[in-house]
Amino acid sequence: MGNHRKGLRWSSDGKALIVRGTDEKGHDGIFRVDAQTGKVTTLIKGKALDGVFGFAPTKDNGVLAFTRNDPTVRFNSVRLRNLKTGVERKIVGGPSYGIINSFAISPDGKLLAFAAQNALRTMPTQGGKQRELLKIQAPESLIWVTWTPDGP
Repeated sequence: MGNHRKGLRWSSDGKALIVRGTDEKGHDGIFRVDAQTGKVTTLIKGKALDGVFGFAPTKDNGVLAFTRNDPTVRFNSVRLRNLKTGVERKIVGGPSYGIINSFAISPDGKLLAFAAQNALRTMPTQGGKQRELLKIQAPESLIWVTWTPDGP
């Protein structure tokens, strides 16, 4: 594993690190690194990585959450990707949200928290009604969203 500067997260079970970086052949990807053995497993690479920006592990280690940018417009979406099948499902995103600055999946895997359009919101990861928790105005900003370990 080469370049780890693009992101680093613990897996939800705490047994591995999920990193975005470059492999020994120079290919960009998201990788799982076993915390005990250092064994590297590729989770996403190649075309599947196009437009992927931020990422976060979920309670189900077979699913990865991430933001995918749409290069034709100025917005992105938060998606869940089944790592075995490659099937993706959009949770939230679109022109009315603009750029989703940051997001996190709750420790129990049931809620998504995200910052977009000067607001902090939550919603079920399976879809459903959003709840606005905080609205801000310039010069305030929301840069990073995360849950506490005892979060919902």
